[in-house]
Amino acid sequence: MAAPDRPGRSARLDGELLEEVYDRLDMPRHPRSALFAGDQAGCAQALLVAQALLERGEAERVVVGGVDSFLHQPTLDGYMDRRRVMTPSNSNGFFPGEAGCAVLVGRPGTSDGDELWIHGHGLAVENATIHGTEPLRARGLTEAVQQALRSAGVRMKDVAYRLTDLSGEHYKFKEALFTAGRLGGESEYSLELWHPIEYLGEIGAAVLPCLLAQAMHAVQEGYAPGPLALCHVGSDSGARAAFVVGLKRQGLGGV
Repeated sequence: MAAPDRPGRSARLDGELLEEVYDRLDMPRHPRSALFAGDQAGCAQALLVAQALLERGEAERVVVGGVDSFLHQPTLDGYMDRRRVMTPSNSNGFFPGEAGCAVLVGRPGTSDGDELWIHGHGLAVENATIHGTEPLRARGLTEAVQQALRSAGVRMKDVAYRLTDLSGEHYKFKEALFTAGRLGGESEYSLELWHPIEYLGEIGAAVLPCLLAQAMHAVQEGYAPGPLALCHVGSDSGARAAFVVGLKRQGLGGV
């Protein structure tokens, strides 16, 4: 969910959100359930906790979900004051949106159907944030992507396309460009840059589950440029996360 310093954020979120979810599901609260108030990077942190729960045998499945909204007047006012929202007089901004999105996570090979496998992940911090004055060199995102590639045992040239949280602001486009320029090389793939926020609006903490869902759908429906995708997201605070993912079709080997 949204970070504590989000303009217009309800102070009741931290104390009430999980209880409200469980109440609507009519289920008792699981003791390992937790909130991650990290904007776009929150679900990345949650996925790593889910991995630990699965590896320790404390859960058979984990739901990782993100919910966020920028369609709240105090929130809009805060971002308008910072010139972050797209308007007729500001082309360097985002279109506000809202969404809830969730993925079901389990150990590889435990599903009867298709599975999106996370082959590698990386987390890092960018010091040159969007609100700072330090020149952006994309060191944080580059480090996160390098970690993800290393843990997946692949190189950037093996990645067919990217799924990102680019929202229309120049900052993240520069960051993605710098990172690809540093790590890219000759490849049979054009490393397409997909950013579904173009159609959804800025959905903040809900974006990563959305990217994972699109990566799975792209392979299932045959419009993915290749078998491996790189998902990367970043929050205003500087947190950066990257995941190398690929689909395992039912009855076939992983990619």
